Amino acid sequence: IGTGIQPHVPPACESVNDERRLHCIHLMDRPRDFSGQHVAIIGGGQSGAEVLLGLMDGLWGQPASIRWISRRPNFEPLDETPFTNLYFTPGYVSTFHGLPEQRRRELVRYQKLASDGISPDTLRALYQCLYEYPLEHPDRPVPELLPGRTLYAVTDGSPMTLLTRNRLDDQFEEHQADHLLLCTGFEHG
Repeated sequence: IGTGIQPHVPPACESVNDERRLHCIHLMDRPRDFSGQHVAIIGGGQSGAEVLLGLMDGLWGQPASIRWISRRPNFEPLDETPFTNLYFTPGYVSTFHGLPEQRRRELVRYQKLASDGISPDTLRALYQCLYEYPLEHPDRPVPELLPGRTLYAVTDGSPMTLLTRNRLDDQFEEHQADHLLLCTGFEHG
């Protein structure tokens, strides 16, 4: 039986009310309006970048603030170089599956950006949008990009308090949000 994939909800977000926590796969299910709200995007891949661009473009109203939080040390590009495709050839896949599990895990860690990153075109569009944003919207705060943060806890209040740890200086930080948009991938059911 193939049950497919399910949206991944980070443990820190599991207790948050479904009305205030939304996985990006459901963002277009119905009309949304985040006008005047403080929105936090959780997850630093392609979906997170696209959701940020959509929020900045006003697809779902005009949020009061936007924070993009990611564990990744930076918003990293998808590796689309020609030799990366060698990871997907039948010979490589066959050899890979014959390796001990620990070795496979090590290799996957280094190969992550072959299938999990942000397209260079999206990164360029985002960079341009962030550059123009204060000029086009001088009355709104520029979205905060917060890479290198591990989300430890979310206190479900009004607003919610997000406790993150900055991997650069190992300090804990608190951020406020009214809504969480989870761009945290999927897991097999």
